[in-house]
Amino acid sequence: MLVSRFWYLLLATIASIAIAFAMLVRGAYESDRGKDAETLLAGDRRQIEEYLRTDARVRIDTLRELSTGADFTRMMNQARERNNDTALRELSGRIQQKLGELNNRLEENSRAHILIAVDTRGYVVGRAGFNASQGIGDFIGAHPLVAAALNGYLRDDAWSLQGSVYRVAAVPVIHQGRYVGALVGGRTVDDVFVTRISDALAGATVGFFSAGRMDAAHDGVAERGRPAVRAVLLSETLGRLGGDQSTREWTTRGFTNVLQVDSGHGVAVFAKIPGMVGLAGGGFVVARPKPVLPSDFLLHPPGDLTKSIKWGTVVAFGVISFLLAMLWIFLEHDGPNASLRKMLGLLASRKIERLDPLKLRASARRMALAINEAFEAAMKVELTRAGAAPRKSVEDIDKLLGPESMGDPDAANMIAFPPPAPGQPPTRPAGPGDNGAGRASIVSAVDFVGDGPSKAFALFANANEEQTHWREVFDSFVNERKKNNESLDGVTFEKLAATLERNKKALVDKTQCKAVRFAVHSKAGKAALKATPIK
Repeated sequence: MLVSRFWYLLLATIASIAIAFAMLVRGAYESDRGKDAETLLAGDRRQIEEYLRTDARVRIDTLRELSTGADFTRMMNQARERNNDTALRELSGRIQQKLGELNNRLEENSRAHILIAVDTRGYVVGRAGFNASQGIGDFIGAHPLVAAALNGYLRDDAWSLQGSVYRVAAVPVIHQGRYVGALVGGRTVDDVFVTRISDALAGATVGFFSAGRMDAAHDGVAERGRPAVRAVLLSETLGRLGGDQSTREWTTRGFTNVLQVDSGHGVAVFAKIPGMVGLAGGGFVVARPKPVLPSDFLLHPPGDLTKSIKWGTVVAFGVISFLLAMLWIFLEHDGPNASLRKMLGLLASRKIERLDPLKLRASARRMALAINEAFEAAMKVELTRAGAAPRKSVEDIDKLLGPESMGDPDAANMIAFPPPAPGQPPTRPAGPGDNGAGRASIVSAVDFVGDGPSKAFALFANANEEQTHWREVFDSFVNERKKNNESLDGVTFEKLAATLERNKKALVDKTQCKAVRFAVHSKAGKAALKATPIK
């Protein structure tokens, strides 16, 4: 069964390699997609910055449309020429109403959340939207955004007002070719605005923050097996921006390198936004999850990927492997078992008296030996019950080998020779207790056999040659018993072959020899066997 067991080992090895290869492919995929996510973040940051610039341009154009109305510019000119605060209170109400009318004409996504009219001296003369009824008469002309607009420039900025970030723009108000003030308008950075940016970035998590607080954020969408990075986790990083080694670029260039967030499952980049909020440490963050390969990806492969598989090669490899496995199983299992079944059929029809293990291979031989021994045991029981003398069994044949083959290992490897002639050196130096006379000299069978081609013994060429040797031993054994007038009852080749097989295995295990030859001789008037290991 060695080959079939090797086949099982091969299959297990192939399965293990396939699993390791799948894990390697998954790791390589996730590593590459993680790097792709980091590369995407650099583009996401630039897209958000460009989006903010475009949004500022749109808000400036919207304010210019509001600031050019004839009624509004005339009211702003009257506010510039006012003489006292009483006239300002009356004008501010009219300006506030006019700003509300102009703002309501715009589409909902373009309407300003706050509108402030400023005269040429920098004082607030009208408001609409957030805190519409407050701040009339306040001076805001020193603010860079307002100062630039009063001087005829178009500007945008980001303000933090009462816990909210406003995207603010300012334009000059012109009446009859003269600057009569400025109009400031802004929209809050709310969830709608952040969601719009997130959708434009194909589901990235986006958040805007100021003074270490997240003002508005939108969690993105899951990406290839990994859930989106939650904005609440990004808030934990705000407190250490610019304060450690990983975020030092925040203070030097206005944005960080790619940071690992969400226990390494996502990546994020923090960047400042232009304007007052950015100067105070505010900005935006964009984050993406690191994609992973789902564990069931083989169950849902893309259609174009399955088309690239060479199914003919795959099927042919499977069929050839199956046929080889069946062939090896037949040679090592089914074939010997079929021979055993055939021999059992002959035994059942009484065409043979015993199974011949030497004609079988592998496990079939072992089963045949076991069956023969079972028959012998059953026969002994029946003979004993019938009062007849039991036949000699395999165990009785074992005694024929005597202690020389299975007792003392040294005795099993010795062959006796006549004493040396006078004046000749002994074949083997005398050992302790030897008197050097009156006994045969003992030499090693290994020394006698040797390893050269001219020696008496050699290895068997094949199993058939060894079986031929055993039959010669059997014939010699029978002849020797006849010479000694010994009984031949129960002496069969099958019994002797089984005994030789067991003793051969024992000697191979003890002496690590390559083969064993047996010889027949008489001992105390009885036929005996001597085993000789061949190195």
